[in-house]
Amino acid sequence: MQWREPWRATFAERPPYRVGYAQVRRGLVWSAVLLAIVALSAISPSIELSGVANRLWLVFVFGFGLSFLHSIVFWVCPGTVGSGPRAIVKDSGGSMLIIPWEAVRAFHIDTNERSQVLTVSTKDGLEHRLLMPLSFPSTQVIAEFRQHGLEPSEGQSGGT
Repeated sequence: MQWREPWRATFAERPPYRVGYAQVRRGLVWSAVLLAIVALSAISPSIELSGVANRLWLVFVFGFGLSFLHSIVFWVCPGTVGSGPRAIVKDSGGSMLIIPWEAVRAFHIDTNERSQVLTVSTKDGLEHRLLMPLSFPSTQVIAEFRQHGLEPSEGQSGGT
């Protein structure tokens, strides 16, 4: 089983965008890279150093702008969910969630107006919500879980 999370449902589920330490650090890294490029280009005898110094503030504007753009793109992109022989894997915005099959206690699939929601409960008490498009056949998901010895929780309708 493999699918991409639906965009509208992903936005409804996402926490609000926040600027944090990691984004500030990324902004400083981008600024340092751009500053190095400016410094290397200033070595040329045809470039006036006073003109470069007057426009040095642009390096930080572009550095933090690129950092912000990079973060927004990763925040906006929906994740992909897939399964393998050992685990369920969700890749979203550069981070991965891996749920080993032996850690799964129960699962069930609900449907709302935007998507189907696969809720996976693990043996340590955590619940993970994975969004599926309405057009994705939930019978395929149920069959995958059954291959690993798991049955849907009570209240599961058996899929679409």
